[in-house]
Amino acid sequence: MAGRAWRAAVAAVATAAVLATAACDIRLETDPLVTPTPDAVTVARDLAALQEADIVAALAAPATGGPGDGALRAIESAAAPAHLEVLGGVYVAYPGAAPEPSADPMPDLRTAVTVARDRALAQAFAESETDAGFLAGIRGFTHAFALWHAGVLDARAANVAVPVVAERTLPGPWGDGVALVPEASAVGSQALAELAVLHDQARFTYEVIAARESGVRRDRALQRARLHRDRSDALAYLAGVDERLAVYELPGARVADAAARDETARDTELALGWRYMALTSGASAVERSWLMSAAFDAYAAAAMTEGFAAAHFPVLPGADPASS
Repeated sequence: MAGRAWRAAVAAVATAAVLATAACDIRLETDPLVTPTPDAVTVARDLAALQEADIVAALAAPATGGPGDGALRAIESAAAPAHLEVLGGVYVAYPGAAPEPSADPMPDLRTAVTVARDRALAQAFAESETDAGFLAGIRGFTHAFALWHAGVLDARAANVAVPVVAERTLPGPWGDGVALVPEASAVGSQALAELAVLHDQARFTYEVIAARESGVRRDRALQRARLHRDRSDALAYLAGVDERLAVYELPGARVADAAARDETARDTELALGWRYMALTSGASAVERSWLMSAAFDAYAAAAMTEGFAAAHFPVLPGADPASS
C-alpha cells in the first residue's frame, strides 16, 4: 500500500514537471512583441513635441536678464506648455517610461525657440493645407512673434530706434518681400470682404483716436489709420464685394483717456491678427505667406501700444478665441 502511494506521488510530480516544461516551451515559442513603426505624421508630431519640451526645459534655467529675455520668457512660459499639451506631450514607449534623454547639450532659451520656430514654419509651409500644417503654423508664428518682440525690447534698451508705426511681415524667408495684400488670392470673396471691413473699422478707430490725441501720439494714430485705409481699399477691390460702412460704432468710454485709447488700438489689432491666422486653416502655402504676414503686422502693431504685456498675446493665435 505504501509503495503504491509512493509511486502515485512520483507520477504526480513527473506530470507537473511535464506540464511546467510544456508551458515554458509555449512561452519560449511565442513571437516577441513588435513595436509599431511610426508613420511620417507621428514622427513629425514627436519631433515638434521634443522642440516644445526643449523650450520648457530652457525656461527652467536662470534668466540672463534684460527686457528681451524677460519678454521672451513671459510669452514662452505660457505658449510652449500649451503647444506641448496640444501635441499630446513627449512620446514614451510605454506608461511609466521616461522620455529618452538626448545626447545633445540643452540649448539656451533663444536657441530653443529659434529651432522650434524654424522647424514649425518649415512644416507649416510644406504641409500647409493639412491640420498638422495649421497647428505648425500657429506654433511657428507664436515663436516668431516672441523672438521679434524680445528683439524690439533689447534694441530699445540699447537706445536703438525702432519705428512704432510700420508695416511688418513674418520674419525670415517666410515673409521677406511678401505683399500684405496680394494682387490675386484664392481666399473666398466673402472672407476678403470681411477683412476689408475689419481694416476699415480699424481705420475709423484710429481716426477717432487721433482726434482725441495731440503731438506724436496723434501722428502715429493717423499713420496707422492710413495703412488700414489702404489695406481696406485693396482688399475690397480684391474681393469684388464692398460691405464697408461710412461710420462704425465706437463707445466714448473706449477713447475717453490715453490708457483707454491704447487698449482700444491694441484690441483692434489683436482681433485683426487673430482673424488672419484663422484663415490659414486649409490655406495653400502661397496664401499662407501673405495671411501670416498680415497677421504678424497686426500683432506687432498691438505690441507697439503702451501697456502691451505678454498676457495680451494668445498662445494659439487663430485657434483660440480672439480675446484669449
